[in-house]
Amino acid sequence: MIVFLADLQNSYYRYLRNSVPIGMGYVYAYIDKIFGDDIEVYQFRKFEDMHTTMEDVKPDLVAFGSYSWNTSLTKKTAAYLRERFPDTVIAVGGPDISENISMAATELRASVEYDFVMPNEGEGPVRALIEGYKNMGSRERLLSAAIPGCVSRAAGGNFQGQASARFADDINEIPSPYFDGFMDEFLANPDYLPIIQTSRGCPYRCTFCVSGKDSWRKVKSFEIDRVKAEIDYVADRATNKYLRLADENFGILHRDEEIAEYIVKKRRDTGFPNAVSIYTDKHPTERVKNINKLLKDCLPFCISFQSATPTVLDAIKRINLKDKEVESAVGFAREHGLMLVTELIFPLPGETRQSFLASVDKLIGQRFESISINHMTILKGTEMALPEDREKHGVIGKFLMSENGYTEHPHLQNVEVDEIVVGNNTLPEDEVHEINKFVFLLDFAHNRSLFKELLFFFDSHGVSATELLCRIAEQVETYPILGARASQYAEGVRDRLFETRDDVREFVMQQMETEPNLPQGIHRVRDNLIIDVLIEGEFDLATDEICAAGEAIIRARIGSPPDEFFTALDILRLVTQKSYIPVDERVEEVVTVTSPFDLSAWIEDNYRSPLQDYSARNVQMFQLRNPNPPLFESIWNDQRESRRDKFVKAFLQINSANRRRVISQA
Repeated sequence: MIVFLADLQNSYYRYLRNSVPIGMGYVYAYIDKIFGDDIEVYQFRKFEDMHTTMEDVKPDLVAFGSYSWNTSLTKKTAAYLRERFPDTVIAVGGPDISENISMAATELRASVEYDFVMPNEGEGPVRALIEGYKNMGSRERLLSAAIPGCVSRAAGGNFQGQASARFADDINEIPSPYFDGFMDEFLANPDYLPIIQTSRGCPYRCTFCVSGKDSWRKVKSFEIDRVKAEIDYVADRATNKYLRLADENFGILHRDEEIAEYIVKKRRDTGFPNAVSIYTDKHPTERVKNINKLLKDCLPFCISFQSATPTVLDAIKRINLKDKEVESAVGFAREHGLMLVTELIFPLPGETRQSFLASVDKLIGQRFESISINHMTILKGTEMALPEDREKHGVIGKFLMSENGYTEHPHLQNVEVDEIVVGNNTLPEDEVHEINKFVFLLDFAHNRSLFKELLFFFDSHGVSATELLCRIAEQVETYPILGARASQYAEGVRDRLFETRDDVREFVMQQMETEPNLPQGIHRVRDNLIIDVLIEGEFDLATDEICAAGEAIIRARIGSPPDEFFTALDILRLVTQKSYIPVDERVEEVVTVTSPFDLSAWIEDNYRSPLQDYSARNVQMFQLRNPNPPLFESIWNDQRESRRDKFVKAFLQINSANRRRVISQA
């Protein structure tokens, strides 16, 4: 029996955070263990490779993984397979498939090329399909049966089957996808980040997330010795040195601290990894704090909020930390020199302009050093995608191309389409587009940490970050570097939004005819506008605009500030400019600045008071140090990339903890 496994990505996949397709690897490892030589398995990441193989090989079963980044490509590839091989069984699983049976049935109605959909983990359903096919011998006979863990069409237009609650056995019965070499071809490709899963499951119920479902609430773990062996295996073979952990809440289990210690030891002994991407537990327990302390050189300390508005949190079924818990976490971060970051989603149900800006000011007031704003995307398989939830909150959705979501092949052309929220009961669409100007400026100034000390400085003088950045957004002629690009971003987003998925596809096709380069999604529009400032040598001018906007607000309130104010502002202007690390040219690891103020004391005190309150007895010398030289060396030395593409790559692979120099006493 011949089995194809496909976790497809679109052709223009570079400069996304692509990972080794470990989900497909788990299914491969499991069915190989069960069936051995009775099956012949092929795995595919690209339609191009699958098409080449189909010239010589006819599959009996094709099992797809369908995710937000390949939903349309999966469906088009399945349609191509159905036309070419009418007797092949086609099954689709992954986060796109809801465990809500009525939603799964809706997916089947809209996808005549699919025979079976598989909610939840794929190992069990794929095994059941193989066993059923081997017993029955044909697609026609298999379609008449109810296959465990699968939903399919039944006679009379009805549907049969149900979702499996979870993988039935101990998940350690699923072999590692690494040890038999199933992932070696992907580890050898520098465009794929190595990824390891230490556990499965999430106890939280967030309505916007594919993990927020009842069946996924129990956390199941892989044995720790196996996890360590996978780290060893990946460290020996991965071309890309950026490690991802696939856990939804790393640190929720007692043994996770030991895994973090092992990663640190591996990094110390071998240089792998040079950076880490981890979603830690939503609650910063002592264990989570210690994990962040261990990994401080390659991982920011993240406390995700998504919103700080109580009514919004109720609507999305999320519980955030109390203010005292946040204060404790902030104190821990300052004590141990950790980069403290968070995330917001915009616009969520119940959010208003005022409440969103208040959330930002609250988090900056607590001195989070990087706030990432993610535009609300409606993901298939989530509670937020249910019709009743959308109607309840008056959600207005529009469609746009996914990032790099394009495939062109003689036998298949695909445009991947996302649906994002552009309004709801409490936030009109026009206001969302206006706020996008602010979102761009916050991303530039704070998410990338480029101007964080200046924002904290003005905040300590009573000028909030939202007031300062909104002023720049509204006065483009006064602030032409940042203000103009904020407007370009908001217009770029608006220009790429359409009422239907077909409108998006038509727009992209027109772009491909007139422009030789890939059509840009909204993230690339944002990133390219920021890169323009950096490449064109306008960073110092942008710094001056931040300073001028804050100063203008203060002058309007109190007149001319005292001389000490300007002395402190000039010091922070210099620190800001020298802390920036270019990725297109090699620079020294450490630079020094002198200051009449104690910058270290100001930082340790969480940037609370004006810098001039920290006058030193003598002039102080401070080091501005590159926090991760090997990471920057890997980008500086990359001969494949153009100057601009080095910035694009850096924006994806350099996290908040490593984007700029850190300040320390010389």
